[in-house]
Amino acid sequence: MKQEVLFLLLNNYADWEGAFLSISLNAGVLPGNEVKYISKTVAPTLDEVRSIGGFRTVPDYSFQTMPADYAALVLIGGMQWQSPESELVVPIVQDALQRGKIVGAICNASAFMGAHGFLNDVKHTSNTLPYLKQFAGSAYTNEAGYQEKQAVSDKNIVTANGTGHLEFTRELLLLLNADTPERIDAAYDYWSLCVFHRRRYQDIPFHDCHQEHQTGDKADAASEVGQYHQDQRQEDWAGRAPCRVYLSAGIYGDCRGVCTAHIHRQPGFWNYIQLSHGDAE
Repeated sequence: MKQEVLFLLLNNYADWEGAFLSISLNAGVLPGNEVKYISKTVAPTLDEVRSIGGFRTVPDYSFQTMPADYAALVLIGGMQWQSPESELVVPIVQDALQRGKIVGAICNASAFMGAHGFLNDVKHTSNTLPYLKQFAGSAYTNEAGYQEKQAVSDKNIVTANGTGHLEFTRELLLLLNADTPERIDAAYDYWSLCVFHRRRYQDIPFHDCHQEHQTGDKADAASEVGQYHQDQRQEDWAGRAPCRVYLSAGIYGDCRGVCTAHIHRQPGFWNYIQLSHGDAE
């Protein structure tokens, strides 16, 4: 029987932050692979909640009807994590952690975790350390445990910043043993690297447009950008995945066109990749 993973949504939730995780859980990490979990949504009431993007979601459970038995609780970020409504989430998280459940929190939900002391005994990340300290106030006492990464997994807690939804997905899939580490990494690479339809664009060179600056390494990025190495798996892939390009502050852009990577420098900024692209049709 499939286990449920609960995605906790408040109004004005960030609809993209749980999208890749829910797909991977509900349909399999890779097409045709085993599906161990089912995605369910939970909200304060059974009334629909609306995302930042305007999507309306009718929750499967309210806070009162949510099951006690589930595999993981995932707090999706958004604009209501400092509202009175968010205080209703505190006992839910407390109960989950006391019972050894996996808890994920991304973007402002990670700051909410800090504001209630849930990050004081684990390594973690959020939307920068200054932001977390301002949001969480005196309840947050674990500055030494903060890591400037897209996502951090420690014990049974996974945190991520608002641009780290793919890394958040990967860390939670690994913690849930949703598939083998190799397949989870393959899925992460699929979504985060430039991949084009080989048969249609066979005379266009592939480029590795994925350049992360999350570790503080300011080495010349040119050595890390070049022709993307082909393998048999790519020969069989159809369609095009978006390439994600990390800029100096962890901000990224998506491109579905034919990408050409260029390296640039700006005073005061790390190297970054600028993409120019043609028609993807």
